[in-house]
Amino acid sequence: MTDALRTARLEHQADQVRTVMSAGDRLDDITRARMWSAIEDQVSTPAAAARPARWTRTAAIVLAAAAVAATAMLVVRARSADTDQLVVAADATLTSRLGAHTRAALVGPAHLELLDTGAATSVRLHRGTLLADLDGGPGRSLRIEAGDLIAEVVGTLFAIEVNDQRACVAVAHGRVRVTRGASVQLVTDRQQLCSNDAAPHAIPAATADQLARHARVLAMSAPENASDSSSSPPLGATAPVPAIDVPRATDAVARSAPATSSATAPSPGPGTGPGAIPSVIATTPRTAITAASEPTIALPGPRSSGTATTPRTATAAVASTSTSALPAPRPSGTATTPRTAAASSSPAPPASGTATAPHAGTAAASDPETAADSSAVQAPPPSSSATMPRTAPTTPSSSIAGPPSSQREPTPVAPAAPRPLEPPSAEELYRSAEAALAVGDRAAAVRALTRILALPGGSLADQALYELARIEYQRRAWTAARKHLAALAAIASTPLAEPGRYLDCRIAVEAKASDAERCFARYRAAYPRSPHDLDVLAVLVQLAHARAGCDGARALRDELIGRYPRTDHAAAWRSRCTESP
Repeated sequence: MTDALRTARLEHQADQVRTVMSAGDRLDDITRARMWSAIEDQVSTPAAAARPARWTRTAAIVLAAAAVAATAMLVVRARSADTDQLVVAADATLTSRLGAHTRAALVGPAHLELLDTGAATSVRLHRGTLLADLDGGPGRSLRIEAGDLIAEVVGTLFAIEVNDQRACVAVAHGRVRVTRGASVQLVTDRQQLCSNDAAPHAIPAATADQLARHARVLAMSAPENASDSSSSPPLGATAPVPAIDVPRATDAVARSAPATSSATAPSPGPGTGPGAIPSVIATTPRTAITAASEPTIALPGPRSSGTATTPRTATAAVASTSTSALPAPRPSGTATTPRTAAASSSPAPPASGTATAPHAGTAAASDPETAADSSAVQAPPPSSSATMPRTAPTTPSSSIAGPPSSQREPTPVAPAAPRPLEPPSAEELYRSAEAALAVGDRAAAVRALTRILALPGGSLADQALYELARIEYQRRAWTAARKHLAALAAIASTPLAEPGRYLDCRIAVEAKASDAERCFARYRAAYPRSPHDLDVLAVLVQLAHARAGCDGARALRDELIGRYPRTDHAAAWRSRCTESP
């Protein structure tokens, strides 16, 4: 094993190849981490450090052993000048990078063909399971051909599996666009779509567990990119909900004045004792404000046109000074809080010249911590002294008699204006369009997709245009559909350029447009390895035959029979134009 590790040449892309062998992928995370460390220690050689930035066509074999029997083999070879091949043996998992922005895990037995490893990465999965995690961004995309399915993503974590019977796409989180012939379907969070399924469905429990295990392997395979993996949580993870910052009711008061001045500055009101809550802080809890209040009371402020509700404040200290002739100010317009039970049971004002300490009953009701001390203070007897400020009578206390009063109803407080709702994001609008299409509500889907186009930044604009074109195509509104596709073609570096071009040509054929044949000819020139090449070539043969008969269609017909000899199209054209070999 040591010799094999030392002689293995790991000359490929910028990331170091890491191969983990596990019996059915049942190794725990600690054992797997030790295996990673052991392999990295062995392959840290000058040859590994000097590897080029692209997959090379060099065979490499990496062996490792653990507490359980486990082996793996990685073979990197080429079949042509522009494609690379990855072959992973059974019971092995190869983790590395596909292109500059995609981490991938290839679970053996598997065979993967690398078509393009640039920003727009393109691969073909012939066999096995591929788990891919694409870091989304402008111009970045991943295209995977698997059997008769084509999966296209712009930022997601998903797995795709191919075997002899079918090909399946399972999405852990994000969204994958799957193309089957002329049909395009979206596979979203925790959904799976196989080549023999009519529509996406929920991921089976066994597949979900397998995705979660391989996602952990994929995250461990790139410790130098640990920060990237945090942006893509494993299957089943939930993001924390951010706390809503709600301003406290006392924030405005605290910013405008200190606590002591806030409690004592308001003008004295009628029939109130010291230590009561002033009107400007009517929304502040009683206990907090009473504790901050002081027995010394400031002089009344200027008059103001007020409401029927009288602010409660301390006036005994003012009554014994030279301000005896000063009339009581009218209540402030801000005192709108309804009077509570504690406030309505406060005693009548003390006589002039009496003690200026807060009334025992008021202190006990507003500050429980001072109730014991204030119980020793005797309430002064009422007096008709002329030095008392003129005040309106209040509700008599239950313990001390006082004059009856008729209190007016307080003015209701206007509710605070609600915060404006943030407009929905492009992602939210796209999800709502998907939900509308799922229930057949095309009108709602069109409204949501149209709103995406109006958002600044152009996020998901290409997908919105493509979906709008598909909706119009299904309605046979050819002009509107081709208008959306023309706008899609104007977007640079969109991964939907090829399917959009193909749909445009199909519309041209069904609409019997004069440019249909020219459209498909240009499509083949732009996308020579398109998965729709057989269908496109068959349409071109049909159009040429309709225009010029078998002689006019001979070149295209011979190309179709030569490239796809075992297809139904080839058999049909052999029997139709019998002069062809």
